[in-house]
Amino acid sequence: CSSDLTDPEEGAALAMAILEKLLQLRATTVATTHYSELKTFAYSREGIENACVEFDVKTLRPTYRLLIGMPGASNAFAISRRLGLSESLILRAQQLVKADHAQFEHVINELENEKMMYEQRNADILERQQRVTELEAKVARTKEELAKKKGDFIRKAREQSAAMVRRTRRESEAIIKELKEQFDDQGIKRRQQAIQDARAKLNEAFEKSRPGIMAQKGVGKAVSLKTIQPGDIVYVKKLDQKGTVLSVQGKELTVQIGSLHTKVKASACRFLDHAPKETKAAGAPAASSSRRQSNAFMQKTQTIGREIDIRGMMVDEAEVAVGKFLDDAVMAGLSQVLIIHGKGTGALRKGIHAYLKHHRNVQSFQFADITEGGTGATVVELK
Repeated sequence: CSSDLTDPEEGAALAMAILEKLLQLRATTVATTHYSELKTFAYSREGIENACVEFDVKTLRPTYRLLIGMPGASNAFAISRRLGLSESLILRAQQLVKADHAQFEHVINELENEKMMYEQRNADILERQQRVTELEAKVARTKEELAKKKGDFIRKAREQSAAMVRRTRRESEAIIKELKEQFDDQGIKRRQQAIQDARAKLNEAFEKSRPGIMAQKGVGKAVSLKTIQPGDIVYVKKLDQKGTVLSVQGKELTVQIGSLHTKVKASACRFLDHAPKETKAAGAPAASSSRRQSNAFMQKTQTIGREIDIRGMMVDEAEVAVGKFLDDAVMAGLSQVLIIHGKGTGALRKGIHAYLKHHRNVQSFQFADITEGGTGATVVELK
């Protein structure tokens, strides 16, 4: 787009007209020029893009890097200076260049410098993004490894806990069996307390190691209200304990777990086994009277409940019932019991509190926690 036979301005105008026509025809065109007017023309026309091949002024050699969007700057003065042309001639030539042309060349040089700077920054950003991606992948792998180690640790801890519970249960049951064999009228309270302590330690270890063996799904079978009877063995799901059925009231069962009694719905239990049948070996001597009395007393102390309900009784009737209940609780080795007297007018509560103040086996008493009845029940600490 240049010619030695035309005026530069006319040549530039003619070149711009040709490029416009080619653009209308949607023809792909590559045009090389030294006209500054064409460089400005490319900036102002949609569909035309400036480009140049980078030139290293210091070495006077092309770098062969194609820069899209950047017009090439004229390096005539810089090249002349490097080739040894007189400085005075170069300065005079710069004075003769039109002001707008000089300003255009200056702007092009500034743009080229800025583009190189931004290319360097983009390269730095890309490198940092790659490092961030690598770090994120490393963090994800570390989290996965930690989750796996955590799962292995929890599984191992549960296995060890279950083994400890089984060992503790065997030891406790052995102690209880030995105590029962030695049970007689002498030292009843001391032995019964030892039994209570052993069972308490067993239950405490069992609760700490949940989920236990009995908490597994599918234990036993559904309780049938037609066939269930006192003495049968059931599993209470809510308490995660085995117990013995004492009585059946409609859809509820009274179950003995250790030395405590509790009422639960039949649907909340699982049937484990029928009541064991007592057998008597042929020719075996009858149990002595003292042994029968001891066994009966032991059974009584084992089945005593932790609470008594005296609602609806007169004060004198309640005193008799509470007195008998406290004596049985002491003999069973209980340290704390619950008396349910209700709220009502408060006469029954006052009468029972007055009775408890002078009872020989009562150490202290107070209203129950809100979960056990609040002011409608009294917790009694026994000596």
